[in-house]
Amino acid sequence: MKVRTMMTGIAGAALAIGIVASPAHADGSTRLTSRDNNNEAGVVYRSYGDIFEIWDNVPDRKAVYVKWAYNSALNGAATLPVPTDYSTGYTYNLELDEARGTVYFKVCQSSRCSDLGYSNI
Repeated sequence: MKVRTMMTGIAGAALAIGIVASPAHADGSTRLTSRDNNNEAGVVYRSYGDIFEIWDNVPDRKAVYVKWAYNSALNGAATLPVPTDYSTGYTYNLELDEARGTVYFKVCQSSRCSDLGYSNI
């Protein structure tokens, strides 16, 4: 009985000083796959730092880029280009407007694009 009371007290104290109550961060990703389901390119958005990491996994001399916007239709989308055949994770560290709530993105090669990815900012 005494152990339970002590654990409850520790949890309450941690919450009171803000140790447990840190804000949640969300990451999102999407990838461009070939017809035989090979991963040709991909993007991961990391909300902690507003970072886009982009991969071009196929050495085919075709450029990969990411389109992103604050709306799911990608109206007014910005483009993040990647050096051709860059397979080690090209990184963009942006300052996104957290008040917008969500960022939407696709990874593309020529006119082919992945499904829509999204994340809380």
